Parts: sequence; structure tokens; C-alpha cells
Amino acid sequence: MKRLLRYAGGLALVLLAVILFRRFCMESCRITTTAMEPTLLAGDFVVVNKIPGFSPPQRGNVVLFRSPLEQDRDDPPLFVGRIAGIPGDTVRIAGDGYHINGQLVAGTPLTERPFRIQKDIGEPLKNALHDLHIPYRCMDEDSVSLTIRLTPDEETKLRDSLSRVIEFELIPETTWSYTFVIPEAGDTCCSDTIARTFLKEAIRTESAGRPEAPDVFSQPYYWIMTDREDAVDSRRLGLIPAHSVTGTVAFCWYSNDWKRIFRTVR
Repeated sequence: MKRLLRYAGGLALVLLAVILFRRFCMESCRITTTAMEPTLLAGDFVVVNKIPGFSPPQRGNVVLFRSPLEQDRDDPPLFVGRIAGIPGDTVRIAGDGYHINGQLVAGTPLTERPFRIQKDIGEPLKNALHDLHIPYRCMDEDSVSLTIRLTPDEETKLRDSLSRVIEFELIPETTWSYTFVIPEAGDTCCSDTIARTFLKEAIRTESAGRPEAPDVFSQPYYWIMTDREDAVDSRRLGLIPAHSVTGTVAFCWYSNDWKRIFRTVR
């Protein structure tokens, strides 16, 4: 009986060690999204480094993170993305894309950019989009023009299609921009209205339900982007607090593409 109890106790300790190791050190996760293709494919199994304080996320790291939104607080969904901006970086959001410390973040074939086109060709435009199987993504319109979003491939196809039937101007929209600095722990909350718009979720996190805004940020924040325009990242969630970053993706240990097995994720 004593031997059985010793075995049971030893097994319980092993199980506890495995649970703690997975919870705080390393964990295997299966990628179920196309958000980071081709870096990570849906169905890939990866090892995630979750050791607290081992190393803060660095620019370029692929990480798992949870939604920081108040509406997701009870059951925050888990996402994967790449660290594009770290504390202290200056982010500029403009019509031509996202700039980190003055450098334009490289787009992908799926990155959408805004274009302005005259409104009086609305019907031929919609017909061309329909024939090319391009979604009609209208951002804005006024009395003379429309602003639509297109990927590079869609832009090429649309220019070629429309030029056959009508004269038009498809102009990249680059006239507007917004700038803010990613906060570090201890940074003072800014009073700039535009910056506070992009920092609103961070400020709400720091406020913890209090009506007044905090004087300083208690933790660092990150700007995380995926490789797909339609995926969920900082473009939809805002800045991601450090406590919402659950770990850094280290390497892929299994994939349907055998060439990817044991490849470091970058």
C-alpha cells in the first residue's frame, strides 16, 4: 500500500511539473489561422517560449497574444502576429502604410492600400470589381470621388480592366497621417488628442475601470501586425500590453510541409 502511495505521489508530482512547465515555460501549439502565411501555415505545430522575464519580445519576433479589449476580458481570444513596434518606437499611420521610426513597414501581396477614384464612374467600377471578383471596399466618398482599398494585385487588374472601357484616375491616397509613440512602463500618458485615439485601449487597460486616465503607464506596450490585412492585430485591437503577450514562437516542430519541420520561426 505504501509503495502504491509513493507511486501515486510521484505521478502527481510529474503531472504537476508538466502542467507548470506548459503553463510558464514551453508549450506546443497548433496554428489554426492563415494570419501569418507563409511564415506559419494553418496546421503547423510550434513550440512557444513562455518563460517569464527570459527575454522581452523583440522587433520581428512572432508571438502569441490575447485580445486586450474590454469586451473580450472574460474570455480573450488568442492570436498570432509579429512584433512590428516596441516600447519607445514612433508609429506613423498614413495612406501609404505603417511607418516605424520613419521606416515603411514592408507590405505583403495581401496588404490593402487606399485609392481615390472619381465618383462618376461608380457603375463601371462596380461592374469591373464584380467581374474580377474583387470585394467593393469603400472607405469614404464625397461629391466627386470614392476612396477604395485594393491589394497590389487587385490594383493592377483593375487598372487593366477599367482602361479598356473608360478614362479614369486611380490615385494612391497619401495625404493623411497620424503619429504616436508606443509607451514604455513609467511613461507619462500623453494629452495629444490624435495619439490618445490610438492609445485609448491602452489607457483603458491602465485605468482598470476608473473614470480618470492614469498619470503613467504601468507596463510596456507593443504594436503587433500579421502578414494578412484581413487578420486581427494592432490595426484592429490597438496597442497590445505586455501581459497580453503569452509567448514567443520559437520553432515549428511539425508541418505538412516536411521542409518546415524544426525550422526557426522568423
